[in-house]
Amino acid sequence: MSPQPNEQPSWYQILPRLGTADEFAAVRELFARSGFDYASVCGRVGAEHLYLFTNKLETEYLERPVQDPLDALIRLFVVGRGIDNKDIASQLGSVSIASLEALQLLVPRTGGSGWFAPVMAHPTPGGPIMICDRNSSPDGVAMKRAPADALYPALFANTIDFVERFPQTPCDNILEIGTGTGTAAIHWAGFAREVWATDITPRAVHFAEFNTRLAGVGNVNVVQGDLYAPVEGMTFDRIAAHPPFVPAKNPAVVFRDGGEDGEQIAKRIVEGLPTYLRPGGTFWASFMISDRTGESAEQRMRKWLGSSEAEFDIGIAIDMRRTAAESIAHAALHGVGTPEEICYFGDLWKATQTEYLLHISIVIRRHAAPRQGITVRTQAGTGFAARHLEWLLDWELARRDPNFTETFLESRPTLAPVCELRASHRLEGGAAISEDYTLEADGPLRVACRVPGWSAKVLVGCDGRRTAGEIFNNLVDQGAIPKDADPREFVRMFSGLMAAGVLIAASEDLAKPQFSSL
Repeated sequence: MSPQPNEQPSWYQILPRLGTADEFAAVRELFARSGFDYASVCGRVGAEHLYLFTNKLETEYLERPVQDPLDALIRLFVVGRGIDNKDIASQLGSVSIASLEALQLLVPRTGGSGWFAPVMAHPTPGGPIMICDRNSSPDGVAMKRAPADALYPALFANTIDFVERFPQTPCDNILEIGTGTGTAAIHWAGFAREVWATDITPRAVHFAEFNTRLAGVGNVNVVQGDLYAPVEGMTFDRIAAHPPFVPAKNPAVVFRDGGEDGEQIAKRIVEGLPTYLRPGGTFWASFMISDRTGESAEQRMRKWLGSSEAEFDIGIAIDMRRTAAESIAHAALHGVGTPEEICYFGDLWKATQTEYLLHISIVIRRHAAPRQGITVRTQAGTGFAARHLEWLLDWELARRDPNFTETFLESRPTLAPVCELRASHRLEGGAAISEDYTLEADGPLRVACRVPGWSAKVLVGCDGRRTAGEIFNNLVDQGAIPKDADPREFVRMFSGLMAAGVLIAASEDLAKPQFSSL
């Protein structure tokens, strides 16, 4: 079911104009000359990130006078308030006003008492300035309900993570599905020969095209249509998507509502990979998806790939996990949905036997040559990016090699610097006896696992000097493990710790899987 149209304010109907190259260059120069960049704007408004620019900070900012061109631009495009003729003339000048007016980024107030911006403009980490819809009137009155095709501002943490975690290596072509304002496509244009960006609404295509021209990017093609429809017959090295995921019985907002169970759009995107992703290609996405009774999220995604599922590896990294009950409480606390919608969430998750709601980053890779597929799950940690999931898939592939045990025993493992060993003790005869050990690591992949006492002592001694084989033999000699112990079990446990980022392999023989090189 398509989203239903909502009432549109008059200023919402004023679209930025697709002007000439010279007109876009003049506005780029104005933004640059005024210091309208991410760090400067955050510093001026007193927020670490623009998505942390609270109502309190906004009120404090508006109490100060407009002192320079940066203030004028922030008030117009970030805070979204009008400026009277005196302030705008003194801080921007007639030439700058004319440049903004030419692209319809600035329009006069009724009665000629000043100017306002019918859109938002915000710098992003990494450079490009993005134009998107306002979420309040020029007088600061919040919209009760966004129009169906409203453009979501690309300045929140989940969007920034989606953009920055994407593989940053050169490739031939990229497809971004559901581009919205075009933020991701513009960021990624620097390492692809060509980028294609699709979106279902004419409004999104217009804004994305405007933003590519404002950024001065020439290799991004913005096309309108549902998911893959505008690029039918093409294939891609990389495909990416950050689809809407809120369950909605009656979809109302394009950027938010993801179908009846919130997974319909994600499902259709994954179903298209066998047709549109090239052998050796990679799909990168940020999803909200569920673990259900008897079926994990990754198992369901394999089903979505259909008869071609064996051609793909799937790796997911969990950013957030909540039970269904916790998700309902979170929605109610933060006003995510009306009471009726929240009741619908509860009934839906009960009917689908949802155990957990997951916010995940996902890599799906198509094999360049026939082999068995790999599926991995991990926890995203500090500095996580797509390359870490790709590393983990490579590592799991290496572990399948018939000679892996021998190769691993020749490696020289080192305890990762991000790792912490925690011990719990019990009192016995007046002494504290260690009885439980937990390893925690908050590297790119986050892990917390219990380990037996002997392995904890061994791990502390992993300094890259001894081979894994020497460590194993020493444990046998000390009686810590039986003399007839199978070294494959030892390798299975230690290579698992390496996959979790607790250990680093210091052997060139283990090829790609090296956390130390990431």
